[in-house]
Amino acid sequence: MACVVADCPPVEWAPPPEAEVTASWSVIRPSSRNVVGWQRGAGVDAAYDYLYSEEELQEWAARAHSLAGRVERLFVMFNNCTRGQAAVNAARMVSLFAQHR
Repeated sequence: MACVVADCPPVEWAPPPEAEVTASWSVIRPSSRNVVGWQRGAGVDAAYDYLYSEEELQEWAARAHSLAGRVERLFVMFNNCTRGQAAVNAARMVSLFAQHR
């Protein structure tokens, strides 16, 4: 079973973004850092309404590059899907990964 490395706001009930290798593959799941949207009762659209900044994406690209060296396969799946933000961030992440080669 692979540990999913989630990125979400620091709310008490959310997992920390720890990169634990528990299988030959791993998943990084950037979801959102929208603290207000993650408050109970805010709703799914509010929780995932977030566009990662260039600095945040560069941070995750570096972490992904490090993690990729410890597993056979690494998947990065953006979950900040409100208003198509996941597609925008995923496209930028592809460019950042190309720079790490």
